[in-house]
Amino acid sequence: MLGRFVRRIHVLRVCNTQHNVRLQLFSKEHCGLCDNAKVAVANLLKRPEYEGMEVETIDITLPENKTWWEKYCLDVPVLHVENKSDSGRLKKIFHRVQEQQLIETIKEVEK
Repeated sequence: MLGRFVRRIHVLRVCNTQHNVRLQLFSKEHCGLCDNAKVAVANLLKRPEYEGMEVETIDITLPENKTWWEKYCLDVPVLHVENKSDSGRLKKIFHRVQEQQLIETIKEVEK
């Protein structure tokens, strides 16, 4: 009986981790604020309710990311928090990314 209960909880947990939000972190090497932002995102993903959220890290110094370099070279880190169903619902966090601020922004974008 207990085994079924545990499995049921696990299934509910997996279903609740489906988010309609995508995170894109624009960063570069040798950037302390970028490292802090990566830690904030990693800590967020350790929370069961955010486990499995789509996250992409983009190194703006790579040649294929020249457009992002031109846009964000003086602003990294920049974190895009985007509603995958409505790309017009995009929020950006600049410079200092903190876990609690990120949670609040995700909730705002998910509405």
